[in-house]
Amino acid sequence: MSVIPFDDRDGFIWYDGRLVPWRDAKLHVLNHGLHYASCVFEGERVYNGRVFRLEDHNERLLNSARILGFEVPASMDDLAKATEELISSNKIVDGYVRPIAWRGAEQMGVSAQASKIHLALAAWDWPAYFSPEARAKGIRMHWAKWARPAPNTAPTNAKAAGLYMICTLSKHMAEAEGCDDALMLDWRGRLAEGTGANIFLVINDELHTPTPDCFLNGITRQTVIGLARKRGIKVVERAIMPDELAKATEVFLTGSAAEVTPVGEIIGEIGHYRFTPGTICQMMWEDYDGAVGKKKEVIDYGEEPGLVKAIRRQFGRPSYAEMLQSAVKNRYDVTDTPSLSANGMLTVWHGAQKEEIPVAKIESVSFSPAPEGRSKVDMFAFVNADHGGSQYEPRYMGTMDINDRFFLGTEGLMRGIGISISKLYRTAKLAEEPIDGHLDTVREDPRNLDPAKQDDDPTRPVEKSDFRATG
Repeated sequence: MSVIPFDDRDGFIWYDGRLVPWRDAKLHVLNHGLHYASCVFEGERVYNGRVFRLEDHNERLLNSARILGFEVPASMDDLAKATEELISSNKIVDGYVRPIAWRGAEQMGVSAQASKIHLALAAWDWPAYFSPEARAKGIRMHWAKWARPAPNTAPTNAKAAGLYMICTLSKHMAEAEGCDDALMLDWRGRLAEGTGANIFLVINDELHTPTPDCFLNGITRQTVIGLARKRGIKVVERAIMPDELAKATEVFLTGSAAEVTPVGEIIGEIGHYRFTPGTICQMMWEDYDGAVGKKKEVIDYGEEPGLVKAIRRQFGRPSYAEMLQSAVKNRYDVTDTPSLSANGMLTVWHGAQKEEIPVAKIESVSFSPAPEGRSKVDMFAFVNADHGGSQYEPRYMGTMDINDRFFLGTEGLMRGIGISISKLYRTAKLAEEPIDGHLDTVREDPRNLDPAKQDDDPTRPVEKSDFRATG
């Protein structure tokens, strides 16, 4: 972020109904908002010259003020016009807007009901809250000393300045420990949020997030929940204890400033946890960037086996039918587009032969090196015995290149047929990684993987016992 002092900049600030030069936007030292925190604010992101979900932010600002016992001297329309005027005057394309309302200096004391209510809006360029490097590998967090208060001890439903005092203390402490942010518990010892962002845990390919009963139900949080459900990802809002982080394969934060930011590590007395940003982090990141109108970014998750890296690095978003069509075209003469019917039947055409597979019977998906070359992989679906054949009959789904659009969109296919993402990782790794450390001499065929022995731990080493005995 910029190191230019915020009180010494060019531009304009919207202050009590008009634009004033940036350096002239001042207030008296005996201001009630400064002394007693009778102040509410918002944090809004500007993308391509427009505030994302401006109406929701403005509505929350007005509601926060009412919770603190005063009315913002502007209507929803007034706030929208002031924001547009401010962004235009400062020529903001991608930035941040800070509306703020507070009690003035007419009265000094705990009670200040006769004080004038002031309103100001400022805007500045702000490309990212966390550095791209930290965001790509996942930020480091430190457990906070301070806890989110109970709703009967503070106005927790308001975005009130005073509630951020413990956030500043917690973030300063985290930074002193070499971390990017702090993770706060609530007064009951449950997971709450970061110092300015909500938290999500990926557990069993579902999103789990703390119930916002003593902290804000963030606007970005609400957006991400909607995006996840649109993808068919189950979202669970519940009480989460700190030790449940051990069950999570991915963790990320959401907020207007933070956007969608993966967490790589959490340290401190409560527990030490490590995470690797994966498919769901990236999906939510990319979907959110798409929703706000940002260009797609490419994330490098570091050195990993080729197939795993290809899966986790970038996911296209073709339709279900497009993905299946791309797979089958590589091996068969497709005479019709593969499709998923309303009654749950997967229809695939092999030349003139039509095959229908009940999606509910697909137990898992496996990849195997294809004869055409190292970058080519065969894809097989293991079908339950009820569909015919052996207990888990492999059904050939096509051959693809690890760099083509279908393979990069494989995660979407897995979700379409309800396959566990961790199982996808396990089977994909088998196609690239040697068994027992022998590079070329020992390589089991993933088509012999026993689906009954697959579990949801993508980090467990693959063993020979995971495969069916072959003659």
